[in-house]
Amino acid sequence: MKTKITLMGPLNKYFNGTKTKKITLSSHATIEDLLKKIGLPREYVSIVAVNGAKVSLDDSLQNEDEVVIYPPVSGG
Repeated sequence: MKTKITLMGPLNKYFNGTKTKKITLSSHATIEDLLKKIGLPREYVSIVAVNGAKVSLDDSLQNEDEVVIYPPVSGG
């Protein structure tokens, strides 16, 4: 299945500076599977949204889902 991934902020370094990419995953893949495929460590992920709704790492993806991954925010 194909999924559109958008990495926010400094996470785009995992796509070589590109913010958005379409990737192919196996059917019934989870957010955790997606993170492994793109080489993004879990500790660098704060929020994941699929089609505009916040999800957990064990949620399954569907064909043509749009995933946005946000890093932790720090500062003051």
